Parts: sequence; structure tokens; C-alpha cells
Amino acid sequence: MNMRVCSRTLRPALIICALALGVAVALSGCGSSSSTSKSKGTSSTMNVKAGQDFTISLQSNPTTGFQWQLAEPLNNKVVKKASSVYQPSQSGATKVGAGGVEIWTFKAVGKGQDDIKMQYVRPNDKGAKPTEERVFSITVQ
Repeated sequence: MNMRVCSRTLRPALIICALALGVAVALSGCGSSSSTSKSKGTSSTMNVKAGQDFTISLQSNPTTGFQWQLAEPLNNKVVKKASSVYQPSQSGATKVGAGGVEIWTFKAVGKGQDDIKMQYVRPNDKGAKPTEERVFSITVQ
């Protein structure tokens, strides 16, 4: 096949693919009213808008007796806890002792800043130090 014929044939397909990719990237932030943070370090920052829900996902394994808890009360004028659920990992759903993720959902109530301090503890071990701690600095605009 002649190179000129080939390039004339492929050019419209490449343009359509590039346009579709551009539209997909542009729309990826549209229609979403939530933010998500998946913590791997000890601290993270998030900027959210008032009225917006956002989630924090933390690795967890409740079969060990540990779970994530709020280390301090929230500033309810800025952020409120909506819910928290445990979701087993897909690969370990049928394995005894396999971990998963705790998903904490919060609501940005009003403008301001608050630190969500989380600790990974055994709730029945009163006075024991947390195994892990995380701080999420939230700015509500």
C-alpha cells in the first residue's frame, strides 16, 4: 500500500481518537461531587467545596482486632462524619484473615480548615498506643 494512501486513511481515525481522548479527559472531573483520598503516608491534604462529600480510604484488617478510629473530635462547623464501612479486598474476599479497606465518608459543611486525625487501634485495648496514625488536613472552600 502506498504511504500517502495509508496516511490519508489513518489521519481521520487518529483525529477522532485524539478528540475522544480529549473529551474523556475534560469530562473526567465533571458531574462529580465527591473527592477521595487513599492514604499511604502519615499525612495528606484535601481541598473540597462546602456541601461536598469526600472519602478517605485506609487499609485495614479487622480479623486482627484493629480498626480505624477518629483520634479527636471533628470541628462540626467545617466537617461532619457521614459513614464508615469496611470493604474486603477483591482478591482476599474468600481468604480467612485477608484484609481490605475502611472507607470513611465525610461532608464538608462550611468554609474553614480541620484536621481529621485517624488512628489504627484495637478498641478493647484501652491505653494502648495506636499501631498507625494518619492526619488529613481538610480545607473547605
